[in-house]
Amino acid sequence: MEDFLGAAITVLDAGARVLIVRNQTAFEKRYGVGFSDLIAGEFANGKNLANSGESIAIKGAGGVIREFRHDDMDPWPVAPDGFGPSLVLLTPNFNPDHALSENWAASTAPLGSPGNGDGGTTFSGDPNADMDNDGLSAFAEYAFGASDADPAAGRNLVAASIDGDGLFTVSFPRNSNATDARIGVEISGDLIDWTPAGAMLALDSVINNGDGTATVTYKSANPVAPGDRLFVRLRASSL
Repeated sequence: MEDFLGAAITVLDAGARVLIVRNQTAFEKRYGVGFSDLIAGEFANGKNLANSGESIAIKGAGGVIREFRHDDMDPWPVAPDGFGPSLVLLTPNFNPDHALSENWAASTAPLGSPGNGDGGTTFSGDPNADMDNDGLSAFAEYAFGASDADPAAGRNLVAASIDGDGLFTVSFPRNSNATDARIGVEISGDLIDWTPAGAMLALDSVINNGDGTATVTYKSANPVAPGDRLFVRLRASSL
């Protein structure tokens, strides 16, 4: 990288992290020296990553590992746009598509969590339990950001409708802090054969609710034809 001054860190173990900072002295003043061993270098020529979004390429010995563009406009999280939180990749162990806004969230820590992601949460307990007898497993409620101790929390989690233009929308909450859960959207025309909704539905928005959850909305690209039958289900899976 022309705008990067490297240091001694050149090889990363699987799952390891490094930091590239704008000014190491200023970084250590804010976060302390506990992360100093992770600093791989500084941006050169006064450069830094733009809060407004830009293209990023991650390269290794074998070529480009990831190349994507992040943004600060909806449906991308807007809070990291210079307001303190970091832009954090969700479920990194699942190796999600970095170019999709739905795979990113604002960090729960106001100033981010350099060197260790965002911390986040992982599920504990019996994933198949249903303590509140509302028909949702404990893991599903965790993925949605609900509570298995409150039967009301599991009600009306999903909202589906057809707007005035005939476009189908489905919205649901997501636990923004979960690092081990993924919610997939599937569609069917007969309740027998189910397929991922990506061919018909596109991510429309991700709105931070300010309580550790985000409301995710998908919308169809084309109007639903009169008489068509369309069923949607959500699948919460662990990583």
